[in-house]
Amino acid sequence: MGCMPALDSPGPSGSSKKGPEPSVVSTADLAKYLKLSQWTVSRAINGHHDISEETRKRVLAAMDELGFRPNPFARGLRGRGIGMIGICFSRLNIPILDQKVFELQEYLRNRGFRSLLEASLNDPENEQRVLEDFRRIRVDGVVIFFSMLSSAKIRQATRSMALVSVDPWWPQEVPMVMLDRHKAMREIIDHLLDLGHRQFALLGISPDNIWRWPPLTEGVIARGLNPDEVFSWYKYPSPFESPIKGGAEMAARALSLKPRPTAFICQDDLIALGAIQTVKDAGLSVPKDISITGFNNQDVAQTLRPTLTTVDQHPGAVIAQVGELLSTQLALPARERGKPVEVKIKGSFIARESSGPAPKKG
Repeated sequence: MGCMPALDSPGPSGSSKKGPEPSVVSTADLAKYLKLSQWTVSRAINGHHDISEETRKRVLAAMDELGFRPNPFARGLRGRGIGMIGICFSRLNIPILDQKVFELQEYLRNRGFRSLLEASLNDPENEQRVLEDFRRIRVDGVVIFFSMLSSAKIRQATRSMALVSVDPWWPQEVPMVMLDRHKAMREIIDHLLDLGHRQFALLGISPDNIWRWPPLTEGVIARGLNPDEVFSWYKYPSPFESPIKGGAEMAARALSLKPRPTAFICQDDLIALGAIQTVKDAGLSVPKDISITGFNNQDVAQTLRPTLTTVDQHPGAVIAQVGELLSTQLALPARERGKPVEVKIKGSFIARESSGPAPKKG
C-alpha cells in the first residue's frame, strides 16, 4: 500500500481532511463520505465492469484509508452472497497452478472479495462435493481449475452461481478460459521436426490427453510420418509424486528403447528437469544426443543449464481473462449465468539450449 496522505491533503471526496476521520461501518457510510451513490460504491467494491477504473481505485483507496471492509455475513443475510469466491483446484505444489491461484486471489482482493480455497485432489466426486459446499454456504461465485467434471455435473452442483472453469481436462459447455494448448503443442512438434527429429518420447502425455495428443499427431502426419511408429508415450507415475522424480523415471524407461528417441517432449518444465538429469546421468548430452522440451516457462527453465525450450502460458493474462469473465457472470441475472463461453489465451513458444539438431546416425 502507498503512504497515508498528510492530514491537510485532499481526501477521496476531494475536500481537505482535518480532524478525526468519519465513522464508516457500512457501504452506505462510505458512499456518503465519498459523495457517491451506494449503488456505485457497491459495484465498485464488487469489480463490476460498468464502473470506471478511476472510480474503483478511489473507492478502494478510501476503504484502505478508513480501514473499512464490508461485512460479508450481513450481505449473506440479505440474500446477496457473502463477498467470497470459491476456488477449487486439483492439488498443491504445482508451480504454474500455485501462481495462477495466487494471482487470482490478488485480483479478487483488489476488488473487495475474499477467497475460499479447496483442493479436489484430482477426484471428480470430491470436486463435485466441493462445488456443492460452495453453493450451500452461498459464495458469490466459483472458479474451478483443471475440472474433471462434465458440464451437466458442474451445472448440477453450482446451479445459478457465477462460474468460470479454467483449463479443464476436457471441453465443457460452461464459461471457460483456457490456454490454446493445441497451438502450443503444434509449435513444439514442428520445431523438433524442423531440427530433423523423427523418434519422440512423450513424458506425461498419453493418447487420452485431448489437448496435447491431437496436435502432436497432426504435426507428424503432416510430415508423412506414422504416429504409432515415431511416438512412445509414458503416463505420469502418480499424481502425488514429485514431477522431477516422475520425469526421471519416465526418461529412464525411454532411454532403454531401441531405437532410442532423439527428443523428449515433457508435460511440464519440472518433468523436463528430471529427464535432463537422467540423460546426463546416463553419460549423454542435452541437446547433442537428446533434445528435451518442457511447458510453462518456470524459473528453472530460464536459469538452469541447459536453458529449457518451453512454452510460456502467460498466467497473468489467463487470470485477467478469468477475472473479467467472472465479473461478467456476477453482473448477470441468475437465470442467464452459465451459458457456454470459451476464451482462449495464446502461449509463447520459446526455443532455448535444450533443443538442437537430431544426432546423425552413425
